[in-house]
Amino acid sequence: MTSYVHSRSSSPKTSPLTLHTHRLYAAGQRMFAQSEWQAAIRIFGLVLQVDPSHLEARRYLGEALLEQGRVKEALEHLRQVYRSDPNAVQDTLRRARTSLSRQQTGQPPSEQAIQQAIQAEEITQSADESVAEIPQTAENPTDVVVRTYAVINTENAATVHEQKRVGRGRIVAIAYAPDGETLALGSAIGIYLYDLNTFHLQQFLPTPTWVWCLTYNRTGTWLAAGMDNGKIRLWQLDEPEKPCDINAHQSAVQTLAFSSDGHLIASGARDGVVRLWQMRDHTLLRTFAYDKGPIRALAFSPDGSNLALAFGHRHIHIRRVQDGALIHTLHGHRQAVRTLTYTSDGRLLASGAEDGHINLWKPGEESPAKTLKDFMGIVTQISFSPDNRTLASGSWDGSIRLWRPGNGIIWQHLEEQRYPISHCLFSPQGYTLSSLTIHEEVVRIWNVYNGEMIKSLSHNGALTSLAISPQQHYLAAGSGNGSVMLWSYPPNETSAEVTLVGHQQAVRSLAFDPQGKYLVSAGQDPFLLVWKLSHSAARRIALPADCGMVTRIHFSSQGEWLFAATETGNIFYWQAREVWETAMLPVVPKPWAQQSNPIEDLAYSKKGDLLAAIEPGKVSLWHIPSQTLLSTSKEHLGALRCAGFSPDGTLLAIGTMSGTLHLWDATKGRLRRSLTPSGSACAIRSLDFSPDGQVLASSGVDGNINLWEVRTGKHLNTLRGHTQQIWQVAFTPDGQTLLSAGDDGTLRFWTP
Repeated sequence: MTSYVHSRSSSPKTSPLTLHTHRLYAAGQRMFAQSEWQAAIRIFGLVLQVDPSHLEARRYLGEALLEQGRVKEALEHLRQVYRSDPNAVQDTLRRARTSLSRQQTGQPPSEQAIQQAIQAEEITQSADESVAEIPQTAENPTDVVVRTYAVINTENAATVHEQKRVGRGRIVAIAYAPDGETLALGSAIGIYLYDLNTFHLQQFLPTPTWVWCLTYNRTGTWLAAGMDNGKIRLWQLDEPEKPCDINAHQSAVQTLAFSSDGHLIASGARDGVVRLWQMRDHTLLRTFAYDKGPIRALAFSPDGSNLALAFGHRHIHIRRVQDGALIHTLHGHRQAVRTLTYTSDGRLLASGAEDGHINLWKPGEESPAKTLKDFMGIVTQISFSPDNRTLASGSWDGSIRLWRPGNGIIWQHLEEQRYPISHCLFSPQGYTLSSLTIHEEVVRIWNVYNGEMIKSLSHNGALTSLAISPQQHYLAAGSGNGSVMLWSYPPNETSAEVTLVGHQQAVRSLAFDPQGKYLVSAGQDPFLLVWKLSHSAARRIALPADCGMVTRIHFSSQGEWLFAATETGNIFYWQAREVWETAMLPVVPKPWAQQSNPIEDLAYSKKGDLLAAIEPGKVSLWHIPSQTLLSTSKEHLGALRCAGFSPDGTLLAIGTMSGTLHLWDATKGRLRRSLTPSGSACAIRSLDFSPDGQVLASSGVDGNINLWEVRTGKHLNTLRGHTQQIWQVAFTPDGQTLLSAGDDGTLRFWTP
């Protein structure tokens, strides 16, 4: 049952985010001065989350919202400023009321009506002042109302469901609408449609699985998405709320192409099958099967007579659409072809491959007319400009090249990116080009003529770790691109309040110290970063060069020790106070143990006396105060992946690569019970006990979470929502919420 409570003590006395206020405010002023309204709205919103009484930030936010046409939202903020300083925003308030009247009636209000409205503000101000004189009592609390939920236990576990989702999902595909006014971004959870005039999000089209590819028909009336579940989802854009599905393939649809007349759509799947479908009734016209690998690319010739296919091989097939006959096999690449595109007049077909070459083919010829070469690794996508004078290529080296296909030279290099380019597309008008980088999840829109970036649209990457502070004040999530995102708990925004940047590779483990003053992050980099939250400053703790990836970090329950395990089998520890109290001195890791296999996971008992190391086929258990090895598992437990202690320290839950969940008696050093979910088993990535020890949550590569009764081993519930594997699950300290971070780029909140 949902309840509402008031709690003055639920927030820390001094928020670490407060110290960001002046930086954020200055950044917001810069965005406002440059008319970057959307960025200004976002930044001033962050300022107000930290300091709701910041009137200048609220005034700027109101004016930026007004510039964006969000008049009602603007009025809410402007009214609050007016009540404190009527002279500061009277003109802006007048303009906002005029805009609101125009929106509602189509006519501007009279001066008398405006003055009456402003007088109404003054009356409201007086009323607020009289209310403020009422003494604060228990019946008249002033703290923020916080919504709470029941503690997750064995009785209500069957009712646990997704209550909230944070994160927009990883971007994996982009497509321009034919009119050039809209850019569609396909993500792990749906499709985002952005207005390219304002760069505002127009609409979100949810999907049950990943969207691997997107394409519009020539008239822009249909948008098609290739789905991870093998379906083609179609939206008629005048009725986007009524999508229809074609059960097209048995595996993920990786490429789609409409014929120029819009009567046919071709789909290519991961299993090497190509199918042609009639759009009028969504019936299957023809099937081509290949056994060389996944279908990488499809392209109809502009006249619709032929279909070019790249099928995981270095050759290209040209098939006649009318009867499906293979009419040409194009030879010229040394490795598998990744991308295909025709010029709008059909005079050339361009292909890019894993050999780093771009070949230009003339119709009817089976050898390339020209080869474009530059050091660029795998060519991931190519695109002709509308006038066919320029060819854009995105490649694995993170560079976008603009070629003149006539003479085969590079006309322009766009700024090189840190990550590989997966997509690059000319806009229908040809003035701009959009690119998407792998792992970074950023779409950049470029001015073709001067090579300058016009705008970037950022989503978050895979969320590979999470942690919540012991006092439940802050929530942190590590991403696949090396950033650490930080929110006040519970988060009110999809985007992080603060993003901590310091890692170059995926962040695999996060840990707050017991006092919630520090956050430690680690992952594929050979070091740890210790963040002092009051300054968002990081200290780097180096590890020996040959240690490889850090697989897990843990603070001891009292915060005296910090432990880290690596893929080379090392376990290190530090006295925690040395990590932050000796900032000017190097901190040398102390060796705890050297195991013969990689440490997959490290578990620490909340009682503070036991440490468990999980290797691929072995569990080792140490007594921490005496630093002695207590036991090593003798049972054959299979390939082990993750582990966690029960709150009382008597049980160690162990997840395996086969999907079996072992409950190991930590006091006796032996296996107590093994659990396996019904249906197809999959590798377990993470697990966590509820604070009362009644419920155990385990997550796997299938994107599902299983809830178990610890006492009996009974399966209680399966939670579905993520569209890819879940990297970590964790109960909040109050036991009311289960958190999960997934490869789909979302953080989900599960409650009864």
